[in-house]
Parts: sequence; structure tokens; C-alpha cells
Amino acid sequence: MDSDSTSTLGGRVAVLDGAWLAARQDWRRLADVALLTSSSQRAAAVLLDVRGTTFNPIGLEADLLAAALGGYGTVAIVSDPGASYGCARRVAVTVELHGSLAAAFQDDAQAWGWLREQLDDGVQQCAAR
Repeated sequence: MDSDSTSTLGGRVAVLDGAWLAARQDWRRLADVALLTSSSQRAAAVLLDVRGTTFNPIGLEADLLAAALGGYGTVAIVSDPGASYGCARRVAVTVELHGSLAAAFQDDAQAWGWLREQLDDGVQQCAAR
């Protein structure tokens, strides 16, 4: 696979680097990578970084990607501004329809801060039970 995936925040976040995306079929490959990563790493969240590429999956590709990302409890998508950000927001909304928390960002630090908040809130809610 061309995607780089690593774990951070104590192994709770898998990072998928989508900078290699170039053609329409790459969106399906990215969905496959997301599915494989979610099942093999057992991470609670994922950060999909698609900065540096035009993030514009359409129709079926966007739906497949959202379904694959829905395997994580929390999803952050970091993209460039403009149309790429609009597509990232659309995918994030579709991920939420699959039952996960999701948000789109144009800034890496904001995405990491949001992920940390979401994961820390989840730990605090579990501890309160």
C-alpha cells in the first residue's frame, strides 16, 4: 500500500497519509487502507491527511471512503482550503451518518487538538460509569 499509517496519542490515533492520491481509483484504495488499518491497529480514531492533493472524491468513492472511515469512533480529515475542504466536510458528515464523530479541518494542530478532546472526553465518560 502506498499509504503511510502510524499510531500516535498513545496508540489511539491512526494517521493515514492521503497525499499520494492522484486518480479516481485511488479513492477506493484509500478506503481499503482505512478498513485494513482500523481492523489491524485497533485505534479509536483516525486522522486522514489529504493536504497536498486535490480532495475531491465523488459519489460512490466518497461513500465508500466514509463507510471505511466509519470503522473508527472518531475521524478528523485535514485538507487544503477551497473545494478540497468542502469535500472533506461532506465526507465527515457522511461518516457521522455511519455513527462516528467526524470533523474536517484546514489546520493540522486544530485537528490534533479536536482528536485529543474527543478521546479524553471518552475516557472521562468511561471512568464516570
